[in-house]
Amino acid sequence: MNSPEAQFVNVRIEMRPSGHVAHVMVNNPKHRNRLGKAGKEVKFGIPSGMEACLLPGLIGWGKARELVFTGELMDAQEAHRCGFVDRLVTPGEIDEAVEKWVSSICAAGARAIRLQKALVQDWERMSIKDAVQRGIAAMGESRSTDEPVRLMQAFIDRKRSS
Repeated sequence: MNSPEAQFVNVRIEMRPSGHVAHVMVNNPKHRNRLGKAGKEVKFGIPSGMEACLLPGLIGWGKARELVFTGELMDAQEAHRCGFVDRLVTPGEIDEAVEKWVSSICAAGARAIRLQKALVQDWERMSIKDAVQRGIAAMGESRSTDEPVRLMQAFIDRKRSS
């Protein structure tokens, strides 16, 4: 689904044998639950030829090679360390952590989130030079409504009152 709005998917992945639980919140449902799948095919004589192509952009070439060549899984701590998982929390902290993250995103300007989401998607396929130019254009687009002025004024008013 390529919607301009923020989309949230909560995925709980139990990591064995350590018993740790990784909670993954992703903005795009097609990227969910990859932790235990990427590279496993090689153990059965089949190369990882589809979703594994996303790994280098997520975790770097070295870690991606390790996973697809060995077919091994990584635990929650390793997934967090290499950037595959954004946050690790205990099972009892999941709802609070998700609420905090979602609230923070929802507190931002709706138009700004749409523009930022499009930028992030563009960054995945653009050179740095093109991405910078697209970012400059997005800054201009953001000023086509009163959203930046309203949100900045609300921020200033909160600072003055505190």
